[in-house]
Amino acid sequence: MIPIQSNNMKDEKGKWRTYSLFWEYRIDNHPYHWTLLDSDREFEGKVIPSLKKIYLDYNHVPGFEYDFAMEVLGSWAHWEKLCVSGVKQHVASWKEELEVKIKANSIKSIIQASIEGEGASKLQAAKYLDGKGYAPTRGRPSKEEKAGRLIQDNAVNNEIADDLERVGLKAIK
Repeated sequence: MIPIQSNNMKDEKGKWRTYSLFWEYRIDNHPYHWTLLDSDREFEGKVIPSLKKIYLDYNHVPGFEYDFAMEVLGSWAHWEKLCVSGVKQHVASWKEELEVKIKANSIKSIIQASIEGEGASKLQAAKYLDGKGYAPTRGRPSKEEKAGRLIQDNAVNNEIADDLERVGLKAIK
């Protein structure tokens, strides 16, 4: 990875640049470094690298992009600023895509182990795949969800009781 010159990362007021780092939001007096596109783009004979592509090529876990931040941006603080800036929706989608990529690669490894493994590891891999252990599961409902459901149920019960009373019937509890 070619590190970016950190002298271009701040504006004339000493603040971290965010939008103006990208070709799509270029400002005349600031050099842009990347594009927000999925792949590199060419403009006036110059290749503009895709920051998304660079991000996805790094061997890291979303939320722990320290090496990426230091090597590409030159600062962890700058990465944090970029993550909450106007391009945060792009960064969030990159993180989500990276998680899917990591999970897919893990499942491929498990599939490979179920095919080529031996003994207990092969059996465990096969059980995991057969039981769809990779599929997302829903946990217990939160306290807020339980309270909301209780309020909703009480409102429905009160409405039913009112309807029954209006037609001259009585609900037995």
